[in-house]
Amino acid sequence: MTAHSGVRRLARSFLQIVPSVGDEARGRDLEEAWTAFCRDMDGAVQTALDASRTPPEIAYAVGEIVHNYFRARGVTLTSRELRGIVAELVAPSAPAPDPDELTAMVSFASSAAGTSLWTGGEAADAGPARVEVSLPPARSPLVERLEPHEAGVDRLLPRVVAAALRTVDGLSRAAALSALRGIVDAETGAAAGEWPSEARERLALMALSEVSGLGLIDRLWSDRSIQAVYVNGPKAVFVERAGILTPAAETFSDEAHVMRLLVRLARGVREGVVEIRLRDGGSGTIVFPPAAPAGPVAVIRRGDPADATFARLIASELIDRRSADVLRIAARSHLKIAVSGPRGSGRTALLVALARDLGDLRVVTVAGHRSFRHPSPTKVELAATAGGPASLVETARRLRPDVLIFDGVPSQALPEGGTAIVAALDAAERWPADLTIRLGRATDGLYRVLGLQDASGADLRTGQIGRPSFADAVEAAGYGAAWSRLFA
Repeated sequence: MTAHSGVRRLARSFLQIVPSVGDEARGRDLEEAWTAFCRDMDGAVQTALDASRTPPEIAYAVGEIVHNYFRARGVTLTSRELRGIVAELVAPSAPAPDPDELTAMVSFASSAAGTSLWTGGEAADAGPARVEVSLPPARSPLVERLEPHEAGVDRLLPRVVAAALRTVDGLSRAAALSALRGIVDAETGAAAGEWPSEARERLALMALSEVSGLGLIDRLWSDRSIQAVYVNGPKAVFVERAGILTPAAETFSDEAHVMRLLVRLARGVREGVVEIRLRDGGSGTIVFPPAAPAGPVAVIRRGDPADATFARLIASELIDRRSADVLRIAARSHLKIAVSGPRGSGRTALLVALARDLGDLRVVTVAGHRSFRHPSPTKVELAATAGGPASLVETARRLRPDVLIFDGVPSQALPEGGTAIVAALDAAERWPADLTIRLGRATDGLYRVLGLQDASGADLRTGQIGRPSFADAVEAAGYGAAWSRLFA
């Protein structure tokens, strides 16, 4: 795919890209939305045109941006229109393809393939017969097929929470969770075969968060690609990603639901204006009635990744204390460490916290962002130029570091060794690391460290690893006793 020089420079109108859009009024709405998109969304599209992604991944990312922007302006695109716009954005220098031929690139089962929306009152135009070819399930929520138990969460969660509010008040966390498991088993009884044990456990944990934690706010905040959450009302919840505001995938059930969770967030205060500080470095403002006469409103903003510390990441439960100590010892023992997980899982925050924790060691970081901004004179930050982070790998090595930290460098461009190397990698990347820190979603939907594997694949978190494959390096660096205490 060929990246273009900017959305603002696209000269073709919407009707030139997709000639037939139905009635004239809808055509005007589409043209106005497309003009505004070209003006506002240049940065978002350029970010999506990431050379490290495969063409299908780029198509899905751009398609999601387009869909959300048009939907926010009250315009729903057909499948054919969306495919045409995606083709225009990802390959404008090539001859304009027929949007119908892009079916294999983006297929949305919930949209009609015709040129106008079918409301059900008129006969649908079947158009020419063709076989719709879909890509394997992608990250975009637009094309995710839900299993029966996933589709039933929205229906069952309020019922489980309502039952829990009557029965678990005053119980310890362990006792409350046990009671919730019983409620979930009762609610899913008739459909138990469609609800695997992991799904029932996740529903119980989600309900526990609703009755003793922050519920929906917890679930939104667990997505680390979200920089801010805006609560304007029970059904008006928005999230900010890369500076773009979009409706949240979930909303509150009613005003009482909003009030219950925001009062909990405000530590019991239920009137006036409350400023809050989160344990992970985030902050927020909550406004209760009567200052907010239509009901409580709130904004919660994530702290700068540059401020991440192990203490804050432990408090936010991204990583536990022992895993943080394993990472500390491994870096000081000159191991090759992979921090593996999907984007938005907390990889960058973990690298920033490690860099800050390494004291006076000479640390050189290479990334495509400015999240490190080291406060120590012994730390050096290299930010990506036009050539990308990989172009700075050899430069970083020549700066004679004790520890090299890479974020956004492809695994094939990483150096062989010679010093401690810590690299953030996508979950699918393979690199011969001595230690792999694996991030992912836990059963409650929150991102956490899920595994610590040595080169043989044995998991240190099980406590049954015995002697890890890198034990000699740890002992040679003088940390053998400290390591033994961790797993005593």
